[in-house]
Amino acid sequence: LKGNQLLDIDSLFQSLIFSYYQNSFSLPQKIFLNIKPDNLPLIKQAVKIKFNREVSISASINSQIRKVIKLGKLNANQVIENRVLKAEKYAFSIKDLTFYLGFAGKTLTIEGFDVSHHGGKHAVASAVRFSSHGPEKNNYRLFNIPNELSGNDIGSMRHVLERRINKSDISPMPDIILIDGGKLQLDAALKAFYALTEKPPIILSIVKGSKRVRSTETILSEDGIIEMPKDSPGFLLLQQIRDESHRFAIKSNREKKNKSVKKSSLDSIKGLGPKRRKSLMNNFKSIQSIKAATVEDLCKVSGISIKLAKEINTFYKP
Repeated sequence: LKGNQLLDIDSLFQSLIFSYYQNSFSLPQKIFLNIKPDNLPLIKQAVKIKFNREVSISASINSQIRKVIKLGKLNANQVIENRVLKAEKYAFSIKDLTFYLGFAGKTLTIEGFDVSHHGGKHAVASAVRFSSHGPEKNNYRLFNIPNELSGNDIGSMRHVLERRINKSDISPMPDIILIDGGKLQLDAALKAFYALTEKPPIILSIVKGSKRVRSTETILSEDGIIEMPKDSPGFLLLQQIRDESHRFAIKSNREKKNKSVKKSSLDSIKGLGPKRRKSLMNNFKSIQSIKAATVEDLCKVSGISIKLAKEINTFYKP
């Protein structure tokens, strides 16, 4: 909710009730309000019309309910405090970063990119976006890497950045592009941007330190090393963005790998169609469990005949 809603408590509670409860099944038997609206019967009537159900809505708080109301207010205050602190933290970190980059007073947006693959297979790249408000998860993006580039980190990074540049008319470019890697990765990023854009954003790379010690990491730009204290809010923010892009890429790589494993092994079994594959996964939850199942166990699954169960059992236990 935006703006000061306390000037119209009735509208505030109506907005809350109708956005929180999406259907009659989610409605409770009783709703308690810690502030009394001007026209409580009207709210009750609106609920009845929308959900075709009568619900007890009351602003009368007894000693027993008072404990619940107190807990609700405590939770609400905690959420507010966390959001305020979070916003202040990222705004301060952005401000600190602009100082070292020579853009004092400007609010920056940053996108972090990372590539992940498993032994040169199932390669994906991630793009995460941060602003003075923190991570903007609705602007996170994933890119599948072509098989011919899978395992080629430099080629994969350039490929992904070229795709990102081509989408800039739909999703505006950030002020800073951050990539994980050394000078080779940075040069690949710079070539991609200078080949396709007249005015690229600031491009930075974060270089792993000696023995991967975080305190020895370095920030590189087109003009060389950016001197920043390793414990400064701006430096720590860049590390967080790199870590988040890395986490997002690895998570997606694992999901892609697992999906491929499930698909390739089950698809190779003769006579096992999509519906039966789905039934098997719903019953056993994993390929490993299917491998360990007996013919009798497999026959218990809907659509799996004795013949097909033997086929599956033989496939995994030749």
